[in-house]
Amino acid sequence: HTHTHTMPLIDGSDVNGDVEEKYKQLEHRYKLLCEKQDEVEQAYDELVDQNEAQKQELETLQNKNKELNDIVQMRKDDLQDMLLLQNELTELQEKYKSKQGELEKTKSEMRKAQFQLDHRARSREGSLVSSRDRLRARSVASDRAAMAAREKFRKSAKETNNNSNNNN
Repeated sequence: HTHTHTMPLIDGSDVNGDVEEKYKQLEHRYKLLCEKQDEVEQAYDELVDQNEAQKQELETLQNKNKELNDIVQMRKDDLQDMLLLQNELTELQEKYKSKQGELEKTKSEMRKAQFQLDHRARSREGSLVSSRDRLRARSVASDRAAMAAREKFRKSAKETNNNSNNNN
């Protein structure tokens, strides 16, 4: 009696074995099929778990991608703002240079006007010099007299203070 890997017919037409042998073979095959089914179900469960993990990983990656896209957009906005500020700065620098030019021109005109005023004043001053010198000399003399009077007062106040301290 030979064992084959082909399934014998269930209707009993197999000449090689009796019913009990066929039953044992069927029972063995059923057991193998059950084991195979368990393996397939376990593999299926593992695939479901892997699929779920991949879904979560994909969701995490999509969230990170969104965050990165938001950052990229913010950087683009920052760049745009920077370009606008740069243009504004350039305009302000040009205005500053223009105003500085105007200021230099005005200073130059003021220097010319001051020079003319000084020149006129000097030509008039010639006649006033002697009277100004007399006034200045009087002023210096009166300042010296005031200082001498102050010094004299300090000395007398000091002596008075010393005498009153000695009497006590």
